Amino acid sequence: MGWDRSSRPKRLRRKQKRIIILVALVGSMSIVLVTSLWNSFMQEDHTGAIIQLADGVLNDEEKSTVWNSMSDEGKAVILKHVPDDKE
Repeated sequence: MGWDRSSRPKRLRRKQKRIIILVALVGSMSIVLVTSLWNSFMQEDHTGAIIQLADGVLNDEEKSTVWNSMSDEGKAVILKHVPDDKE
């Protein structure tokens, strides 16, 4: 029983090679991005940044709705991170 040469794997075409390289690059960059964001989020306190983002996105009516629906613990966290000039 010899080797059947017709069963050997076919070579990838140039387009297939490019797609594989592109998928590998995008996948590796996304893994690096997610892990770096996760590490920075876990090491630093980003509650202040989240509050600033919400401050820029929400209007006054939406802010009051969110504030009224929050628990006392959530309000305490936000008040802890409010700058002194905004109180």
